[in-house]
Amino acid sequence: YTYEYTGDERIKALAEKYGEKVVLELVALDKEIPEYVKELVAKEHPPLPIVLVNGELVPVGAVSVPKISEYIDIALMKH
Repeated sequence: YTYEYTGDERIKALAEKYGEKVVLELVALDKEIPEYVKELVAKEHPPLPIVLVNGELVPVGAVSVPKISEYIDIALMKH
């Protein structure tokens, strides 16, 4: 798995739960906003923080380990 410790224990918990099955990325927006995030916000107006699973917006609206886990589990079942 891809995981760089950012001080966020919730992301660390997800990385430990899924191991090599998923790639986790926490994108900090304090320096530069990636173009794909700008496009997503302009089109969808999602709640912050923005959570994507397999590139698809999921309506979590918070960094909630149980809720994000549900969406990851659904995505893993599809593959």
